[in-house]
Amino acid sequence: MDARVYDRVRTFHRDVGGELNRVLEAGRWRERRGALATWRSKLSEERYARKCIVGAILTIFEAWMQRRDGRIGREATANCFHWATQDYASHTFADCPAWQSQPRILADEIGQDLTLLADVSAMLSGST
Repeated sequence: MDARVYDRVRTFHRDVGGELNRVLEAGRWRERRGALATWRSKLSEERYARKCIVGAILTIFEAWMQRRDGRIGREATANCFHWATQDYASHTFADCPAWQSQPRILADEIGQDLTLLADVSAMLSGST
């Protein structure tokens, strides 16, 4: 009996399995495109789009979503670890004394344009 079941499963995979896999993969891509469209639409809303990092990523959204590595995490608090102020990207990058040497190092690596769009683009191109 095991041999017959094995043969039937093998025949199914040979005859139907490839087509089934193509249908499933097409469905996955359709759902991903829909989810990305929904997410992009949500991020484009005024309350999100005005945030610097969201605005930078929205300009290169498709490339950002196709990257294979790197994830942006979220800290438990919005405060800077070094100062009692809210920690925005602009604070870390421009104002926080604890990070003063980092922009120079980054500029040496990716060039003098240190805008968020340039930084995110450099991340996507593999320059950092």
